[in-house]
Amino acid sequence: KPTRSGSLSTSDAPATEDSEAVARLRAGGAIILGKTTTHEFAFGVNTPASRNPWDLGRIPGGSSGGSGAAMAADLAAASLGTDTGGSIRIPAALTGQVGLKATYGRVSKRGVTPLSWSLDHAGPITKTVADSALLMNLLGGFDAGDPYSVNRPTEDFTADLNRGVAGLRLGVSDHWFGDTLDPDVAAAFEVAIRDLERLGATIVPLTFRNVELSGAICNVIAGAEASAFHEIRANENPELFTEEVLLAIRAGALYSGTTLVNAYRARDLVRDGAREVFAQVDALISPTIPKVAPLYGSLTAELAGIEVPILDAINRMTVPANIIGSPALALPMGLSGEGLPISLQVMGRPFDERLLLAIGHAYEQNTAWHTLRPALDWV
Repeated sequence: KPTRSGSLSTSDAPATEDSEAVARLRAGGAIILGKTTTHEFAFGVNTPASRNPWDLGRIPGGSSGGSGAAMAADLAAASLGTDTGGSIRIPAALTGQVGLKATYGRVSKRGVTPLSWSLDHAGPITKTVADSALLMNLLGGFDAGDPYSVNRPTEDFTADLNRGVAGLRLGVSDHWFGDTLDPDVAAAFEVAIRDLERLGATIVPLTFRNVELSGAICNVIAGAEASAFHEIRANENPELFTEEVLLAIRAGALYSGTTLVNAYRARDLVRDGAREVFAQVDALISPTIPKVAPLYGSLTAELAGIEVPILDAINRMTVPANIIGSPALALPMGLSGEGLPISLQVMGRPFDERLLLAIGHAYEQNTAWHTLRPALDWV
């Protein structure tokens, strides 16, 4: 099948081989049903023309919006997404699914169209945490054909699923992760905190220093690297790009070398803040997104009474994990008063996926949110 990356500017010639991620799933016995829709070149959170099965007037998130929508509509047992600033976890969160962004370099990106080489990840969107662990057993592992792949021994990601959370220290940072939450999201998170405490975890209030730099760093790095990859095609055939993505590619070309180097240097400040966090706790928990799914076609969203660009609102709490390269898991945490999914995020130290999966599995097994499905009365 062709790989169009959501863009008319790409070739409709069939691909000559599978991406490494798909090849590993096939080798493990998976049946590949088809392709889902992505935002053009994964450069946004609206994914035309995918809609959210919980409410067709709302987005399923993105950039892997088609993958999230397909899962919520029960079209597949699992799906794949890519994640540069949250694009596995965002659609998982907005459609009531489980999404895992593993440590940078843990899952091969060979065969995936780049958005930002420094920030891109590939990974699973599933119904349950256990399913994500099973898929990681196939997806995780060194790939000599991917220059960004990390050469580490393979692991059984299901090994610690049943360890529980007793004795674990879980951090909560009101700064950045708690100060712009919609009321329904804040209420659901408070209940989740109490649930995890009841299961034996200790909740540790803390501050993630420098995390507020993450969005600006992502904008510069992803903008410049995306422009480097797409600039020639965009200049030759601008009419084949959506206006939104064309403007983003051209804006990325305007960053100076000095600006890009400073973004890389600022990234180390966020990593320093993360090291301080994970010296105190085993994992950091927060809502995945401060809001429920926005209306389809929205360009802005309200955070704490302020209108901001929709991408800044939706990826506010997901993008730090991309900046530091750490694993992060999104899983269902409740429903809003409008009946829309709310999501819990668990972020951890590099290569600590097994612990995150254990935390998520313990929470999931003691709540019923992952069992809920949209009515699908539109079918």
